[in-house]
Amino acid sequence: MNKDNLYTAISFGIVTVMFGGLIWAMAFSDMPDVHISYSTKECVAVINYGDTEYTCDNYPKKYNHIWVQ
Repeated sequence: MNKDNLYTAISFGIVTVMFGGLIWAMAFSDMPDVHISYSTKECVAVINYGDTEYTCDNYPKKYNHIWVQ
């Protein structure tokens, strides 16, 4: 593999990873933030971003886990 082909392959790989990350972020951007107490390991609050209103009693299986005091 010559130098030009190597640079092209690396550039293509970087662009592919960046594009994949953008698609992933757009797909999961409406996941709620669930604040979990570090000391009690229980839900403290839920921050909703999508249309569904989640609470500590009914938060979804997939969420952004945030540790709080």
